[in-house]
Amino acid sequence: IIFVNPALLSQTGMDFEAVMVATCLSAAVATWVMGLAANYPIALAPGMGLNAYFTFGVVGGMGVPWPVALAAVFVEGALFLLLAATGVRVALLRAIPTSIKIATMSGIGLFLAIIGYKSAGLVVADPGTLVTLGDVASPGVLLALVGLILIAALLAAKVQGAILIGILGVTAASWAAGISAPPERLVTRDNRELDAESVASVQALRDSLRPDVQVVGIDEAQFFDMDLLELVMELADSGVRVIV
Repeated sequence: IIFVNPALLSQTGMDFEAVMVATCLSAAVATWVMGLAANYPIALAPGMGLNAYFTFGVVGGMGVPWPVALAAVFVEGALFLLLAATGVRVALLRAIPTSIKIATMSGIGLFLAIIGYKSAGLVVADPGTLVTLGDVASPGVLLALVGLILIAALLAAKVQGAILIGILGVTAASWAAGISAPPERLVTRDNRELDAESVASVQALRDSLRPDVQVVGIDEAQFFDMDLLELVMELADSGVRVIV
């Protein structure tokens, strides 16, 4: 999920690295709360079904901008929390027939499967039948099939971490065969330059600070960082001279 979730959501225009950080943080906090508050040994992470629906259904299909769609997700989360706190959520789950629950899970699984097949090139678009078989002789498709068989075999043998082993094995084989390029670096720094409007806003904010507050050693790009900016503003209220 750490890699798949950013790969899906970045197709809406979100920054891949930012989504990856948010995925890790949300999974860590949710798992921590589940262990300490609920006392259950269950790891939580963003759901695969909803992120695919968010990307291809809401943003891609309905044309909703991703910031607006994220706002809708926030409202939905708040409502869901309210339903859970009042006990309505449990009542709704009990009212849904088992057959519909099974069908819903099966439908989400098939939806994710077709997305995976399309990404691997196993299926492609067709004007007559909507979906048709891709080029199964291409190296990428063959490697995807090998990976799928490998994961299925490991799962049948009850090997722990079967899916992760399959993903890592296929990734390493893809890099070795030149099918895909490995990342140039594991950690990078955002060196994007600010536009003229952003620089002007930062300069105006500098000028608005109290005269007795000095900010030394911070250029416009660093000062524009929101975390650092918030810290400087808090220190400004106490007349602290900030040196970075």
